[in-house]
Amino acid sequence: MPDSKFSLNKDQATSSAEPPHIDQDSDHRKASSKKSKRHRLLLQVASFGALVAFALIFRNSIKTAFLRALDIGWAFFLLIPLFILWSLAATLGWRVFLRSTPRDGVPGLMRLLSIRTQALAMNTIIPTVGVGGDVYRAVGTRSKDGIRSSAPAVVLDRVASAMAEVAFACLGMAVFATMSASTTPQLVFGLTTTAALVAAVLSWHSEMALLAKIPILRKIKSFDEVMGALLKNPSYRRAMHRSVGWHLVERTFMMTEIWLIALFLGSPLTLGQVLFAFAMTSLFSFALFYMPGQVGATEGGLAFAFSLIGLPPEAGLSVALVKRGRQLLMAGAGLLIFMVEHHRSG
Repeated sequence: MPDSKFSLNKDQATSSAEPPHIDQDSDHRKASSKKSKRHRLLLQVASFGALVAFALIFRNSIKTAFLRALDIGWAFFLLIPLFILWSLAATLGWRVFLRSTPRDGVPGLMRLLSIRTQALAMNTIIPTVGVGGDVYRAVGTRSKDGIRSSAPAVVLDRVASAMAEVAFACLGMAVFATMSASTTPQLVFGLTTTAALVAAVLSWHSEMALLAKIPILRKIKSFDEVMGALLKNPSYRRAMHRSVGWHLVERTFMMTEIWLIALFLGSPLTLGQVLFAFAMTSLFSFALFYMPGQVGATEGGLAFAFSLIGLPPEAGLSVALVKRGRQLLMAGAGLLIFMVEHHRSG
C-alpha cells in the first residue's frame, strides 16, 4: 500500500507539474499578441500623423485635386455597376474554394455577394487590417461543422487575390517599361520581365511548395496549415487556378475604373499608363497594408504614378479621391445591408 500510495502521489506530482508549462506558453502567446497589437496601433497612429502633416503641407494641391474631382458629376454613378461587376468576379473566385471544401452546402451567389459587400464595409471602417471582414465572411458562410468549414476558403481566397494583385502589379511595371523604352536594353529588360512574370504565374505551385519548406515560415501555424492544405488537396489546387483567374478579371475591372475616372476628368491614359498606375496603387497598398481602409495607399500611389508618366500629381490625386468617394458610398451600402439583415433576424 505505501508503495502504491507513493506511486499515486508521484504521478499526481508529475501531472500537476505539467499545467504550469502550458499556462506559461499560453501567457507567452497572449503577451506576444498584445505586444503585436500595440506595435500595430502605434504604427497606425504614426502613419495617420504623417498623413495629416502631408495634408497640411500640400493643402493647396489637395484642394485643387478635390475641386477637380467634383468635375466628374453624374458620371460618378457609372462607377457603381463597375464595382458590382468586379465584386461579382471576386465572389466567384471565393465560391470555388467553398465548393472545394467538404461541407453540407454552399450559399447562393447573391448571398455570397451580400456577405462580401458587408465584409468590405467592415474593412473600410473598422481598424482591423482586413481581419474583421474575413472573420465575417467565415462566420457568414459556416455550415453545421462550424467555422472550420468556411475559414479555409476565406484564407485561400485571400492568397489567390494577393497572387492576382502581384501578377497585375508586375505586369503593369513590365508593360510600362517596355512601352516607354527608348533604347534596345530597356526594351529587352521589359520583355524579359514580362516573360519572367508569365513563367512565375504558370509555376505558382512549385513556388508555393518552395515557400512551404522555409523553416521560418513553417513556424507560422496558420501559414503551415494553409500551405499544407493547398499542396496536399488536389481540389484546392484546381480551385486556386480558377480563383486566381476570377481575381484577375476583378483586377481588370478595377483597372478600368481608373481609366474611366481619368477619362471623365480630362486626363485620358494609354493602356501602358493605366497598367502602371494600377501597379503603383498595388505597391502602395502592400506597403500600407496595416492602415484601415488602405487610407493613403490609393492617393499616394496614383499621385506618384501620374507624376512619373508626365501628368500633374494633382490629376492622380483627383482620380484617387473619386475612387475613395465610391469606396465610402459602397461601404455605406454594405453597412445598410448589415443593419437591415440583423434587424430582420432580431
